[in-house]
Amino acid sequence: MKGKKIDPQLVEVIRQLRRMHRPAEIVKMMEGRLHRRTVYRILERLRRKDEERNRELAEQTRRALERAEAERLRRAKMRGARPFRTVAQWPPRARARAE
Repeated sequence: MKGKKIDPQLVEVIRQLRRMHRPAEIVKMMEGRLHRRTVYRILERLRRKDEERNRELAEQTRRALERAEAERLRRAKMRGARPFRTVAQWPPRARARAE
């Protein structure tokens, strides 16, 4: 095993600080607790995890929309074309032309 184990509580503190502060400010706040390079590595890892989570969420949303559209098309196909049974059911523009 290489290196020291980073305290998960410090990672959580950095995650919280990330919402309100820039990386350089976070590094200054963590001075004395963690090395600057370590803080930047943690920030990069958190950023990559956020990007991956956002990509997965976008993919799930896209798939859900595709399923909904496929379901809508399937239902429309099942209904099929229904002929107008009376002249009153015709759209007004079609009625005007027919008369």
